[in-house]
Amino acid sequence: MRLINMSSSKVTEYFKTNDIVIFSAGSLENHGYHNPVGVDTIIPEHILELINQKSDVLIAPTLPYGSADSHMGFPGTISLGPDVLYAVINKVVESLYLAGARRFLFLNGHGGNTDAFYRASLEWYKKGVISATVDWWTILSELNPDWKCGHGCKFETSCTMYVEPSSVDLSKVKEMEQKNDLGNSLPTSINKTVKFKGVPVQIMRPTISVTDNGWFGGDFNHPKDSSPELGKEVLTAVADWLVEFIEAFKLAKLPS
Repeated sequence: MRLINMSSSKVTEYFKTNDIVIFSAGSLENHGYHNPVGVDTIIPEHILELINQKSDVLIAPTLPYGSADSHMGFPGTISLGPDVLYAVINKVVESLYLAGARRFLFLNGHGGNTDAFYRASLEWYKKGVISATVDWWTILSELNPDWKCGHGCKFETSCTMYVEPSSVDLSKVKEMEQKNDLGNSLPTSINKTVKFKGVPVQIMRPTISVTDNGWFGGDFNHPKDSSPELGKEVLTAVADWLVEFIEAFKLAKLPS
């Protein structure tokens, strides 16, 4: 059930017998010339809609903004940064805690949001709240080893094609063309990772310094191979897993 469509009295009734809420945060950032900037919000929002059809759990409105500082430089990117995002998450949890929530399932749409979710989870654990943070793309790769997701890749593009077909233009797909911006002695492996003697090392810098295009993931999930049929299969599988997880999460012991 969607919080945005409920009256205060219905919310009160819900928390008389339930204490769980799903809250998702996405991002607005470049995902290649072929994708909309809202990929990280469009995908989790549709997963939530599928959950809504199969579960009676309370679903808070999706936050369309996340922590995307590394993607600044690409037009259309909006970043709250880690501290503001944490503050927003914290206030959402606080507000719903006062209404009766004690379990939060954080459905994450963007990797840059993870630390803010973790930080809020630890803070609220001290107050008797348990929170689970789930990255939808991590579920994907665990359900099927062939479903390893990149950024603006075949899987994100396929999901977006299924949910918002008019927003994707495969004719604009470019090759990944990652740059060795730090020199040939530290070649770029993927995104902000370089390799030295075969060992991956994270060297944080803006994504735009590594690629003018914005998508990455390798030939194994090139966006040119995207399809709405794959997107439907992927999103359905993730939503079904989450519906089962929710039932298990309801039984988890709360912090004392």
